[in-house]
Amino acid sequence: MIRKTVIVLLTLSCAFSQDISKILKKIEKLKTFSKTERKIEISYDPFFPTKKKKVKKKIIKKRTPLKLKAILNKEALINGKWLKEGSRVGNYKIIKIEEQRVWLKRGQKTILLKLYKKPSLLKVKEIVR
Repeated sequence: MIRKTVIVLLTLSCAFSQDISKILKKIEKLKTFSKTERKIEISYDPFFPTKKKKVKKKIIKKRTPLKLKAILNKEALINGKWLKEGSRVGNYKIIKIEEQRVWLKRGQKTILLKLYKKPSLLKVKEIVR
């Protein structure tokens, strides 16, 4: 029994001694690493900026064209919204709503929106006999 324990202890000590020797070698490498001198060359170009400047992107809002679809009871359907005189659509103010057109104003600029009339598909002719 004592022989077995001695053999086991000797085997374990041999195994650990190899691991310990590897660890000690690594520690020695780390100690010598900090002592070595190295020349570090820094290339610097004064005409090349070291920091990149962030460029702000301008957000360009596209203006949706104003489309007059219908006029009913002094209200106009412009771009899908029913609007009255005096209300605003985009940067424009509605000045006047007529039977077939709408007048809009922005500053000194005045524009006119007209109802688009589709050509009729059927033509009616009166036949006199």
